[in-house]
Amino acid sequence: MTLRVLVADNNDVVLSSIMRILKGNPDVEVLGQAISYAQTMELAATLKPDVLLLDLLMPDEGAFAGGRKATFLHNTSCVLAISVWNDHDAKKRAENMGAKALLDKAHLRQIEPLDYVSMHSEMTAGGNFHALPVARTGFT
Repeated sequence: MTLRVLVADNNDVVLSSIMRILKGNPDVEVLGQAISYAQTMELAATLKPDVLLLDLLMPDEGAFAGGRKATFLHNTSCVLAISVWNDHDAKKRAENMGAKALLDKAHLRQIEPLDYVSMHSEMTAGGNFHALPVARTGFT
């Protein structure tokens, strides 16, 4: 099974780092990248990714408010939030956005492409956000 991934982050360095991590892996197909919540919602509706790597804080967060969130989540089977923050507030924010996990941006280089495949399986099977190993911060 090829995992279809959409990457959303307003930081060019983070975007290019994630693309390098995922590029060339036969088990991962990167569908596209977005630099805002508005663009992310448009691409998710069109591309319907298996996994969305979603920056927790982007400038246009108002675009993600209200009923748009439900529609957005309907188009993605698993949202994995990414952030430089991993405190309680960041975890709550990620959970409220519908994320299944919160990944620390500082550790993204340490996550192998196949880990995204296993995270997708783990998160879609379990339903609730839960603690994940080392580089990943889970809700408890």
